[in-house]
Amino acid sequence: MKKDLVDDILVGIKRKALVFGTNIGAEILKIPTIRIFTEINAQVDAILAFYERFNADFLITAMDLSVEAECFGSEIVFSKNEAPQVGNRLVVSPSEIERLDVPSMGGYRSKNFIKTSEKLLSLNIAKPVFGGIIGPFSLAGRLFGAKEMFRLTIDNEFSALSLIEKCSQFLISFAKAYKEVGCQGVVISEPSAGLLSPKAVSKFSSAFIRQLVCNLESSTFRVIYHNCGARAVHLDSIFETEVSILHFGEPMNISTALHRNKENRIISGNLDPVNVFLANEKDLVLEKTIDLFNATINDSNFLIAPGCDLPSETPLENIGTFYSVIHSRQGV
Repeated sequence: MKKDLVDDILVGIKRKALVFGTNIGAEILKIPTIRIFTEINAQVDAILAFYERFNADFLITAMDLSVEAECFGSEIVFSKNEAPQVGNRLVVSPSEIERLDVPSMGGYRSKNFIKTSEKLLSLNIAKPVFGGIIGPFSLAGRLFGAKEMFRLTIDNEFSALSLIEKCSQFLISFAKAYKEVGCQGVVISEPSAGLLSPKAVSKFSSAFIRQLVCNLESSTFRVIYHNCGARAVHLDSIFETEVSILHFGEPMNISTALHRNKENRIISGNLDPVNVFLANEKDLVLEKTIDLFNATINDSNFLIAPGCDLPSETPLENIGTFYSVIHSRQGV
């Protein structure tokens, strides 16, 4: 029987770390980064390599924020050692938004991520397996253009909401597919919402994520909301998602997030992936990790973590230093 991840975090003796490390797994295996985004077995191997190297607490599919746009029909640009990027705008006008069809789940590379999860689950490793999807507002920005989408929320709210609703419909089906194969949850990456006003976050992002949560979350399938651009001013709007696990980036004040968290949600973050982990200074990783660990020592609902996925160039020694701090303070 599956355990409730939230209960496991809150009452567990061992403090956990939430790290998106598939890029690092590719570096460990010395394979081009692009393979984890295009090949099922390469992604599985990279996830396992990271897990085995650092005794990671979660098995999480690669953070690829182009998959869903590809399913809608967007051009995707691939390069050897970077995550795929969305090319030209797919829709450029309100009339094109209205004509846009919601694709069926399982097309293009979306099926790779479901099959990756299935393979991980078949190994019966005693770690929770999480799939990953983009958030509804962030997906809309990839289809319509990031700057153009921000402008659309001001100039044509009806069309903006229409596009986000279509994105949300597909994302619910994507998350449902992860649930149906047995994943313990899904990570929703919604970084673009961090650039909206709090009021706009509520209307154009949180309301749609709440739909997904209401449709799918249970004690055995948890939603992790990731927003590496959110700040304290966004907290009330983000809490409206009713997500049980919130993962923030460096801009978020973690102490403020924990203090204002009245529902005992899990809060996670927010060590800077670039200025801390990518820096060639082992002592800096040690210092920042210890500082954050000590600042949250009495917060059982805190998951220490980098604030976003780790760049593939991150020194393995730095990641090892991070995990050594966590493990050494709990007898692991």
